[in-house]
Amino acid sequence: MAKIDLVVLGFLKNKPMYGYEIAGFFEKHGIDSWNKIKRTSVYKALNRLEEKKFIQGKLKVQENSPPKKVYHITAQGNDHFLQILDETLCSKKCIDPMEFWSALRFVKGNISKEKFISIIDNRLAMMQLKKETLEENRIKAKEKGDLPQMTFYLEIMMQTFRKIDKIVQDSLHEMKRQANLAKNQDTFLKEEANED
Repeated sequence: MAKIDLVVLGFLKNKPMYGYEIAGFFEKHGIDSWNKIKRTSVYKALNRLEEKKFIQGKLKVQENSPPKKVYHITAQGNDHFLQILDETLCSKKCIDPMEFWSALRFVKGNISKEKFISIIDNRLAMMQLKKETLEENRIKAKEKGDLPQMTFYLEIMMQTFRKIDKIVQDSLHEMKRQANLAKNQDTFLKEEANED
């Protein structure tokens, strides 16, 4: 639920929207397939978020059309959104890459540059740890004789995953570099709200 809450609240934080606008945006931009979020899930989330007072819907009457509900985020919803964003991006466990990349879309105006760089460093460290753990497991299996011969297609898949991993790391390093450029400073909050 946190995944869909994050995305729905993130869009509503930018502007009030109809439910069908949000669902349509998901489909139009492929977010539904990235995050495995269906149109019905959007409407369920809107109802649940409204019950919890994270969003508020207001019927808007238009000529020659049935009334439609326009949703906007509440102050309580904004706090919930920021909490989910923080939990997703700052997780100490290696969350699904698509969930991480989807959450990054909501960085603008919601976190400081320092926190953004910390998030990138954390993600790079988790990727490195995962890589080292996989390599250790491979070496142990080989020493025990438990490492089966890979078929050609599995070997090609492994090579592909290594290339993807390299592209992701390069992208994260480039984000970190660009976060320090003067032209990108308006992306970030000037101060972190709840830092000690």
